[in-house]
Formats: sequence, structure tokens, C-alpha cells
Amino acid sequence: MNISLYELGLPIAVIDDLYDEKELSDIWKELTFYNKDFFLEEKYSGSAKTLDGKTLLKKNKTVAVDEVFHVKEYSYILNTNRKIFKEVADELATMHPFFSYLKRTSYDGTMISYYEDSDYYKPHTDMGVITIVTWFHKEPKGFSGGDMILGGEIEVECKNNRSIIFPSSLNHEVTPIKMLTDLEDYGRFAMVQFTAVIFWDDNNPMGMGAKQQ
Repeated sequence: MNISLYELGLPIAVIDDLYDEKELSDIWKELTFYNKDFFLEEKYSGSAKTLDGKTLLKKNKTVAVDEVFHVKEYSYILNTNRKIFKEVADELATMHPFFSYLKRTSYDGTMISYYEDSDYYKPHTDMGVITIVTWFHKEPKGFSGGDMILGGEIEVECKNNRSIIFPSSLNHEVTPIKMLTDLEDYGRFAMVQFTAVIFWDDNNPMGMGAKQQ
């Protein structure tokens, strides 16, 4: 696991090789379980919209993992991505105090997004404290593009088993995908985790997801 830290007012962590071979194998077991019937088109997935509410800011397909597996223990993905809140959070907190919020997370939701030819996500912010995006793709890489631009300044190349951890309020976008093969499911998978630190006063957790611009 290799961590690089960037600053745009608040920190951005880029982690390569976050998951080991066993963890990756478990994640792929579940990714292959989600056939196309599970994935929702952007108009059904609570996508971010323009300020007038008329135009979607993205083109991709998603599945909310927490809605498929109401019991986390039954999901390879929901078990494996707990790693973020354990040893990864400890290490990041030593690098910048902002990441102490990972250890204080009281709610998180996980979504899988799938991008293929001409898919994209225009600039937007998320509703939460910290957003974690981890990319997965089959080898050899079957597409170009799908990189993330943060704050309009920092561009991070999409690589298999690479994670980006950043403040949810930071503007970010996904560059358009261009497929290089017609092999099915050779596009870009992204595991997105939205986190929140909730101060309870009425037992109702705050909602997570994308915020309109």
C-alpha cells in the first residue's frame, strides 16, 4: 500500500494497492455477481443535477450495495472495505488531522458505479464528510479516460486498485470513457463510499449522495 498526499486547502490521499490479492479476489466475486439487471441507469440513481434540476450531470450505471445486502456480513465488498476505517484511517490520521474523521465515522454508504463508452460525471460535490473512491478494472485495461479531476486542478489517473480519499465538499469530476474493446464488463468499476459524522438528536441519520451544482 503506497500513499501520496496532495493539498487543495484540505488534503487528498491517493492510495495504490490498497487491497491485497485475497481482498481483491473477494471484491471481484461480488462485482461479477452484479449483472446488468442490478445496475440502475443514471436517471434512477439519485444523480446530481444542474441548479435548475433539469439536466443530469452524469452518465453511468450504479448499484447501492447496502440496499442489496441489508446485512453487511453477507457482502464481500461491505466486509472488505471496512479496512478503510481501521488500519488505513490510523495511518492517514498521522499524515493530516482531517483524516481523523475516518475514525469518527458514524455512518457510511457504499455504491458501485460502472462506466463504459462515453460515460462521464461532470463537476459536482457529495453530501458527506469524506468520499472514498476505489477503482477496479480487468486487465489488460479495456478503456482510456475515466480519470478524476479534483478542484479543477489535480488530475488522478484511473488505475486498478487505486483509491482516492478526499473531502466530500471538494468539486470533482470523471473524464469521459472511451472503450478500447468490445469485451463485456471491461469498463471502469468504481466503489464509492460516502461517510458522515453524525451528532444524534432525533435518531435520524443524514442522507448521503450527490449534491447539485
